[in-house]
Amino acid sequence: MIDKYPDIFSKIADFLKTRDDFLVTPHFAPDGDAIASSLGMAEMLKAMGKRCLVSIEAGLPEKYDFLKTGVRIFNPKTEESENKFRNAIILDAGSFERIGLTKKLLDVEINILNIDHHLSNDRFGHVNYIDGEACSTSEILYYLARYLKLDFTKELADYLYMGIMTDTGCFRFSNTSGRALRAAAELVDLGVNPSYMADCIYFDAPKQYISVLAKCLSSLQYFSEGRIALMQYMEKEEIEDAEGLIDIAIGTRGVRAAAFIRPMEDGRFKVSLRARDRIDVRAIAEQYGGGGHAKAAGFRYRGTLTELQERIIRELSEKLDA
Repeated sequence: MIDKYPDIFSKIADFLKTRDDFLVTPHFAPDGDAIASSLGMAEMLKAMGKRCLVSIEAGLPEKYDFLKTGVRIFNPKTEESENKFRNAIILDAGSFERIGLTKKLLDVEINILNIDHHLSNDRFGHVNYIDGEACSTSEILYYLARYLKLDFTKELADYLYMGIMTDTGCFRFSNTSGRALRAAAELVDLGVNPSYMADCIYFDAPKQYISVLAKCLSSLQYFSEGRIALMQYMEKEEIEDAEGLIDIAIGTRGVRAAAFIRPMEDGRFKVSLRARDRIDVRAIAEQYGGGGHAKAAGFRYRGTLTELQERIIRELSEKLDA
C-alpha cells in the first residue's frame, strides 16, 4: 500500500459518488491495460451501486475471452444505441480522439473523468488524473479502489492484475516499480492466480495471431549495424494485440530500438516504437502528434511507406548516435 493517496482522489471520488449512468471506455485498438482498467472500473462502479456501460471499439479481443466477464460490452463498430451518456470515464487514452467511434454515445453536455498513466495525455477531461509514475492505468485503479474502501471481488482483482502484468511486460519492463509489484502482490493475496493469468495472456495465442506473427517476422529488417529493427504488416485486416508483435523485434540481441508499421483504414500508417537504454522514442512520436512513454510510444503518419521508413530509420539512428 502507498502511505498517502494523492489529493486528486477526493475529486475523483466526488465525481463517481455524485453521478450515475456512466459510459466507460478505453482507447481504440485496446491493449491489456486498456481492457483491464475498463472492466475493472465497471466492477468498481457496480460495487458502488452505480450503473454503467463499457464501450470497446471492435469488442473484446479474442485473446482476452478467457476472462468470461459478466460485464456488458458495447461494440460501437457493429451496434447502435439511442442512449446518450452525460457522464464518461475515459481510461488509458492520451486524447479524446483516441476513443474513436465511442464518441457517438456521448451527449453534447458531457462530464469526463480522464484517468491515464501516459505523460503525453492532453488532459481533455473535466477531472484529470495523469500519473506518469504508475506502471499502468490498472495500477492507478487498484489504489483508487483502496481509497474508496471497495471490496475486491475475484473479477476486480483479476482485471487489475492483468492490466499491471501486461503493461509491465510480465514484470520485465523498466516501469516495473516497487509500487507496481506491491499492488500485484496484494492482488495475488486477494485471489489472483498469477500462473493461470500468465498462461492465458502469453502462452495461449489464437492461431490467427501466430499466422500474423509469421508474416511480420518475414518482413523484419535490421539497420544501423543491427541496432535498429524494422517490422511491418501491410495487409489491411485488423490485428488483435498488434503491440505485442514489436516485442519480438526489440527483444532481438543487439537491437536497441525497433519500429512496427501497419496500414490504417483511412490511408495513414500506424507506427509503434520501442527502445532500450537511454533512447526516448516518445520524443520522436510527439513530433508526429503521437505520444506514449520514453521506451514505448506510437504515432500515425500520412505519406508514402518509403518516406516513412526512411524517416524512422534516420531519427532512430540519430537518437542512437547522440
